[in-house]
Amino acid sequence: MEPSRQAPGPPRLRTHVGPSELVSLLLAGIGLRQETYRHVAAEPDATHHCLAATLLGAIAYGLCVSGRIALAPPLLVVVEAIRAMATLVVEAGIAWMLGRWALGRRLPFGAVLRPIALAGAPGLFFAIGAIPEAEPAVAIGVPAWLLVAFVVALRAAFDGSWFQAIALALGVWLVEHLPGALLALLDAPARLPAG
Repeated sequence: MEPSRQAPGPPRLRTHVGPSELVSLLLAGIGLRQETYRHVAAEPDATHHCLAATLLGAIAYGLCVSGRIALAPPLLVVVEAIRAMATLVVEAGIAWMLGRWALGRRLPFGAVLRPIALAGAPGLFFAIGAIPEAEPAVAIGVPAWLLVAFVVALRAAFDGSWFQAIALALGVWLVEHLPGALLALLDAPARLPAG
């Protein structure tokens, strides 16, 4: 096919992080554009852009909660960035393993990591939560938006149905939170008063 007649598609990302590249990716991530999530799943050059989306969302969250927590805002931003990156790797790892086991899809880890990292882009709106009047709406709306973005990311990464993506998201949540819940249940009898 001639270059002038190729089907339009998402533009190929350059290998450097430029403001326009990052902004367009953030807007597509926030807008839940399925084709962009699919594109980053297949494009290893998009890794640093997607990680930047997660980090920017984490910074916004750190700034949002810095007024409620007795930590200096710069320290809280660093702590939140580290937590977000660790959570990203854990969630991507769980999704990658569940996708191999439950869906039979053998993908490179990066193909799962990148869309999930891009799904952190709506977290930028946590910055609005620093305004006290907006905090209740942000506390409900942004986590819901992030959950939908996570499902969109899983659907794009595994090229599956909406049902599979929702089931996979539920599976990731269960695997991530079940050990803590079991430990809390095992510890509960030790906290009961003797009597």
